[in-house]
Amino acid sequence: MNKKIMIAFAVFALVAILSLSSCDTLKGAANKAGVGNEVSKLENNQAVKGIKNVGEAAAKVKKAFSDMSIQDERVIGEAVCLQAYATPGFGEPINNKELMIFMNCMTNAIAQNSDRPLIPYHIAVVQSENVNAFSTPGGYILITTGLIDMLDNEAQLACVIGHEIAHVAKRHAAQEIQKGKKISSLIELATSAGGLTSKGFAQNFGMFEDLVKKFSDFVSSHNFGESIEVESDIAGIQYAMDTGYNPKEMIKVLQKLEKAGKSGGTHPTAAARIAKINAHISSYKSAEGESFADIKAALVTSTGRMSRLKQWIRDYNADGKWSAR
Repeated sequence: MNKKIMIAFAVFALVAILSLSSCDTLKGAANKAGVGNEVSKLENNQAVKGIKNVGEAAAKVKKAFSDMSIQDERVIGEAVCLQAYATPGFGEPINNKELMIFMNCMTNAIAQNSDRPLIPYHIAVVQSENVNAFSTPGGYILITTGLIDMLDNEAQLACVIGHEIAHVAKRHAAQEIQKGKKISSLIELATSAGGLTSKGFAQNFGMFEDLVKKFSDFVSSHNFGESIEVESDIAGIQYAMDTGYNPKEMIKVLQKLEKAGKSGGTHPTAAARIAKINAHISSYKSAEGESFADIKAALVTSTGRMSRLKQWIRDYNADGKWSAR
């Protein structure tokens, strides 16, 4: 039995048990006021101070996005989350303490086995019939109640979360910004605002908001290329497996998404993704030389926690119906 998996899952199990009590150590990742406060700090960011002309403004903005630190990623991620919440029909974050603690404990347990374990990941459950999950730079993840309701067990949820963590850990969205694909619209806006001063740039912060909206649309529509999605599949199931979950459950998730018509867009077909997952699992070797067959018995698929999670969601909707804004 793989010792790393045993230890990882034991730690998460302990944290999950603690999360069912009245623990106040984790705050809701979906706190709109908190996110808004962070976004407001951008108005005083050094990147928009001391700008004397439009050309300098464009150069400073481009450099700020190109030299992105984790702090920069987090500010962008928070802004994207705020934009998502402000979008009509997106849905409201569920303000249930037990649910938020559990989801954040689970997410961070999986993230500890990722390529960027030191980021403080945050996840929010959004009340919506839409079947969706997406992540933003800086470690923010949003998942809908519609997707959670579709899942059968905890391992499936872990694989979905692992996939989104992989997008953050591999800096997929941040790399898209750095390529300049999402910078050009802001540059164009800046250069069309003739005679822009530093004060004017700060006051006309809507230019940044426009970029955030475009980027929010980009990440929420899963508009990554095929190679990126496959990379996130493979990394995500590995993170989940290292935490003690059965990675084969991701195959069932993809089959469910395909049946629901949610695996289109720029995503590779479900069949192609499943083939890659099977190939990875078949070739897996642990640090101790164990294959997937050797450790399979130690991996968890179902626990009572998933039914508790769904009950929390049902309890939040007293009438038992989904309600989107």
